[in-house]
Amino acid sequence: MLKDKEAKRNIARYLVRVRLERNMSRYALAKAVDVATIQISRIENGEQMPGAGMLARIAEALGVTSDDLLYGPEKNSQNQG
Repeated sequence: MLKDKEAKRNIARYLVRVRLERNMSRYALAKAVDVATIQISRIENGEQMPGAGMLARIAEALGVTSDDLLYGPEKNSQNQG
């Protein structure tokens, strides 16, 4: 089971990676998720843990799963197999 600190770190790393791969700005992601840009910044910096609803909206906006954000796609595929 993930601890909050580990989950925040995983989400922050993967969120930044995927957002940049998709050439999406923090502003564009915030707009897609319907939150303030500062909230995306705080999540990316590991300062804020998104709630389940926000995590799902972020995942949908980026075209990934919530599990991918929590565990990273590599670990997530290992957990399923």
